[in-house]
Amino acid sequence: MNRERPNTVFLATFAAGETIDDGTGRSQLEQYGEAFRERVGQWTANGTRVYVIRDTPLTLNRSTPECLSLNSSNPLACANDKAKALPLDPLAEAVHAMDEPGAKVIDLSDRFCPDDTCYAAIGGLSVFFDTDHVARSYIRSLVPLLAERFEAARAG
Repeated sequence: MNRERPNTVFLATFAAGETIDDGTGRSQLEQYGEAFRERVGQWTANGTRVYVIRDTPLTLNRSTPECLSLNSSNPLACANDKAKALPLDPLAEAVHAMDEPGAKVIDLSDRFCPDDTCYAAIGGLSVFFDTDHVARSYIRSLVPLLAERFEAARAG
């Protein structure tokens, strides 16, 4: 990792849905934090800017296209409570805990859960393609905002 010195690295993963285990019995947040500091700290120490894309909400097997097709007259039946659908993202939390100016989080969760609810359809678009992937059309609608938030993170 130290041989290559990229200017910018983007990281995105399904951290809330994956478990790491270093055998210590520590919490996922602690383990992710340490692993993140060890790996990403090498990049930021070399001047690389690291941007973590925060996890998208969980569908909880409700916010799927199938749910929307079965509830076409009531898409709110496919919505999820934000507290359940948007758990802490261990990777994003690791960035915050690291408090490293070269590592930032880009968070678009407010476009999935603009209030206390995470929706299956927004602006006439299905949000999810399946049980754990965002629909291409919805992601494309967020590209300008992603660019704007990247510029804000880069400037900050």
